[in-house]
Amino acid sequence: MPATDIPGLALQATTLMQQRLGARGDSLEQAVRARGWRLPRKVRRAAVELAEAEPMAAHPRLRLMLDEAQVERSGRLLVNYLHALGASERRWRLFLSVAASVSFALLVTIAGVISVLVWRGYL
Repeated sequence: MPATDIPGLALQATTLMQQRLGARGDSLEQAVRARGWRLPRKVRRAAVELAEAEPMAAHPRLRLMLDEAQVERSGRLLVNYLHALGASERRWRLFLSVAASVSFALLVTIAGVISVLVWRGYL
């Protein structure tokens, strides 16, 4: 069984917490301390567990004490929750993109109609 990439998972969770929740700090522990209160209880426990496991994963002997499957489950729970927070932002960007496309098409159509009217001598 391949070894779990705990530092990579913690880095991904830290980046998502900074983007989605506005957390400050370079490590997951600092991000959880700053914005962990905004997470649901179950997700916050998973974040704390991953933050505690991150320094242990760097040490070869301490890594043997970790339940890597549980830490990975906790990390995946946290990352999946934080990914879902961006759904409303993605919908808003999609709406703005469609609105911009429609307004551009309307502007080009109006410009075309005006140019035809000028060319035909009506304006």
